[in-house]
Amino acid sequence: GGFIFGHTRTLTGQEGIYFVNFKSVVSGFGVGVLVYDGGRFHGGDANYLYWGICTPQDGGFSGVLHVSHFRGPRNSVFGTLNSCTLELSGHASEAGFEAIGRVAERPELHITLKGQYQTALVENQSTTVRSRSSA
Repeated sequence: GGFIFGHTRTLTGQEGIYFVNFKSVVSGFGVGVLVYDGGRFHGGDANYLYWGICTPQDGGFSGVLHVSHFRGPRNSVFGTLNSCTLELSGHASEAGFEAIGRVAERPELHITLKGQYQTALVENQSTTVRSRSSA
């Protein structure tokens, strides 16, 4: 058996798995993985979990991304916060997305997110596997 990987487009971008760069002028940079599925984000890195929602707005998208520390050091673009909420605004394309996130708990802190599309989501079980190069 195998899986069928689908390429579903939504108003805010392509559903799938994204490699994400986080960058802050104050706190440096970080990387993680986000899964975008039907207006919802889920993801994380070695120390933080991310989840949230986004909606189409004025040719781009807006959203809220919750961030919560779950292990290890608290040295990230989010500073030493145990948890925080990013208020996002950005735009998406087939290749990925770019967004600016304002940290609700520290309004002076803005974080840039750049997501690079990696692969589609699994739709259902099948004997066929389609990667992005064969779709």
